[in-house]
Order: sequence, then C-alpha cells, then structure tokens
Amino acid sequence: MHSEEIFARWGALRGAIRMEWDDIPDEDLERIENDRERLIDCLRHRYGYTRMQAVAEIERFVRDQGLNR
Repeated sequence: MHSEEIFARWGALRGAIRMEWDDIPDEDLERIENDRERLIDCLRHRYGYTRMQAVAEIERFVRDQGLNR
C-alpha cells in the first residue's frame, strides 16, 4: 500500500498524523484533508524539508502505521 492510504483513512489517522508532526496546527490539518500534495507542502513549510524528504517522511509514516501491507 502506498501513502495514498493515509488519505483514504484520513479521519482515523488524523490523530496519529498530529502526534507525528506536532508542528502542524489543526487548521492546517483541516486544509490538508485528503490531499497528499498539501501534506507535502505543509511538511516542507513547517519542517524545512525538501520535496523528496517530505515524501520520504510520509512513506516512513505509512510503514510505521502498518499501512504498507
């Protein structure tokens, strides 16, 4: 499974996403809702990641959540 699983299960994973990236305010999470590109952009802005780093962080999160099975 790919990072798209996050967005298919956004409601259930929002709390885990909030815990993982605690610098993302709730209003940003509401704007991101189900949009992979918005999450990538948010991680780039809040954490100074490159696009590649943001994508890698999302993929790591997916693995850590057991969504890649």
